[in-house]
Amino acid sequence: MEDRRACMIALAPSAAAGALVALALTKGSVAAVGMGLCGGLVAWVFVRWPWAVLPVSILGGAVISGALGADRVETVVAVHAAALGIGVAALTLRCAVDRSWGRRVPTPADRAMLALAAGVLLGTAYGLSRGNPPRAVLVAAYEIAVIPAYFFLATFTLTSPRRFHAAGVLYLSGAAAFALVGMAVPGQHGGLFSALALAPVVAVAAAARGSRRALLLALAGVFALDVLLSAYRAMWLATAVALAVLVVHRAVGLRRAAVTSLAAAAVIGITAVVLSGGVRARTELVGVGLERTGGYRIPEARVGMEAFLEEPIAGRGLGQVERQVFLPGFRVTDVGPVYHVFYVMLLANGGLIGLALLVWPLAIALRRRRIETLPYRSLLIGFAVAAAFAGPVDGHWELGLVPALVLVSDRFARSFAQAQRVGRDA
Repeated sequence: MEDRRACMIALAPSAAAGALVALALTKGSVAAVGMGLCGGLVAWVFVRWPWAVLPVSILGGAVISGALGADRVETVVAVHAAALGIGVAALTLRCAVDRSWGRRVPTPADRAMLALAAGVLLGTAYGLSRGNPPRAVLVAAYEIAVIPAYFFLATFTLTSPRRFHAAGVLYLSGAAAFALVGMAVPGQHGGLFSALALAPVVAVAAAARGSRRALLLALAGVFALDVLLSAYRAMWLATAVALAVLVVHRAVGLRRAAVTSLAAAAVIGITAVVLSGGVRARTELVGVGLERTGGYRIPEARVGMEAFLEEPIAGRGLGQVERQVFLPGFRVTDVGPVYHVFYVMLLANGGLIGLALLVWPLAIALRRRRIETLPYRSLLIGFAVAAAFAGPVDGHWELGLVPALVLVSDRFARSFAQAQRVGRDA
């Protein structure tokens, strides 16, 4: 009854919010009505099953951005912020109406993530006080604030092993659909969804047997092939590092599963190339990705580093922009606040303080050493390394999500181990 009451309460305001967002983005009443209905449906799903907030927001944000033809940073940020906002509102409503919803267990990284969130607020005020453009301040704040936002969403919604498993199955299903559909067309997210899924699937396959193991290894092969065909070097690097961490681990089963998944990717890839002209065209992007130079990204990063070196402690505040800079191989343009190198953006906008606030929660998560956390720790290492070569327009939210998965899986593993000990003692 509490579920039904909360869901009904959520429909009207969520539909109105979806309509307003659609009007702002598309300036069309038909789109507003459609988005309003979608907003109501999404809110109903979120209130009914709060563990679906993250997988639906991650995958749904990409779908909506593609449907709207979003190519500006502000538009993409608005879409993702709207999805997260609906999720937060739905979760708050569910907790207020349904007292039976499980309470969140604090994690060792809570203080660190709260400090990062506070740093975003202070950096925003600092940037505005320095006269940074308000729109640039908003974009830069989102790029960093999305990290603690995803962290707390994950730890507030994945509160039990059952919910953790359900969210994982939903995400893997959506990511597999994205990978299979995108095999013949360039993907907007450059294999990010598959890169997030690959290491956990390999780890689960290592512990599986029979037909379930074969199915999981084939799925891992699909994800590995999608990452390769993405022609996105940052995703190649993140995936390679994550798989390397699994391979060098002493668990022989993990090594075999990782190697077998790559072999499956090769077999699936060869078959797809033979059968599909779209896949053959997509493979050409791999060669382009290998041959592509840094272009204007390197000069752009130098501009950001110069800004950081001039004010290394706190940077130039969120929204830092260098006006009318000539970039060799490109043109005279404004540079900042978002750079193609995430750490350069962090240093230019927040200085060493901003970098320290980011590293603190990541270091806490990497200290968890249980085997159950290994696939997520490998992902965290991979994405932390890849962030040195990439700066996506929707923020490095995976640096908030993956530490949460590390800490949540560690807590579940400890609880299971304690229950086993109690059972033996009894």
